[in-house]
Amino acid sequence: MNDYAPGHYKGPLTPSPPHADINAKKAVVVFWKDRAERFIFSHEASYCPVLELPSGAAMCNQFFEGNLGDAELFNNMGRRERNSFVDIIESGPRRAWVRWTYFCVNMKDDAQSRLRGTEDYFAYPNGLILRRMSYESLMPGDIVGYSTDPVELFGVGPVGSTIKGLFPRDAEHGDCLVHTVLGLYSDLRYDIFWTRRAASGASATTPRLPPSRVQKGAR
Repeated sequence: MNDYAPGHYKGPLTPSPPHADINAKKAVVVFWKDRAERFIFSHEASYCPVLELPSGAAMCNQFFEGNLGDAELFNNMGRRERNSFVDIIESGPRRAWVRWTYFCVNMKDDAQSRLRGTEDYFAYPNGLILRRMSYESLMPGDIVGYSTDPVELFGVGPVGSTIKGLFPRDAEHGDCLVHTVLGLYSDLRYDIFWTRRAASGASATTPRLPPSRVQKGAR
């Protein structure tokens, strides 16, 4: 696609964010004919893929935070097409296979790449997506940490949305469903809900994790 924008946004993508290659709306999109979800590799996210829901809300797979700017992708250098790019290996219909290749560089100078990452994503007609990753050091003579900490699953909010509006609420308690774990080979489901309660003696509200509920037979 050459007209992709996150979160159902319809306006221009100028002057922000900065466009490393002046191709902010470029994206590779995996879609299913019988599903409303899409799997998006967009230039402005440095092709780090996000699973986009019909509402426009989306979430990426876990990635990492660079070591003091030494191996990051989410900046002008990291988003350059020569440092981060995708290839369509198979377009379907039996499966879609997208390969994401990136060279992690310093945020101010991309003359020397720190490492090369290759991630293959295999999407199948039933909605299953598999991920295969490999890394190769491009500075094997230097003992240096490429990463300081993981980035916890960044998300995309649709235009006009609020944080509390992005999560479904439990009808009985009004709590927000924030995480679900499904058994791959069973019908077990583990839901985690959050609620907001006023803190004692304070005007602010604090999230609380109530007991999780286990449901059988739910999908």
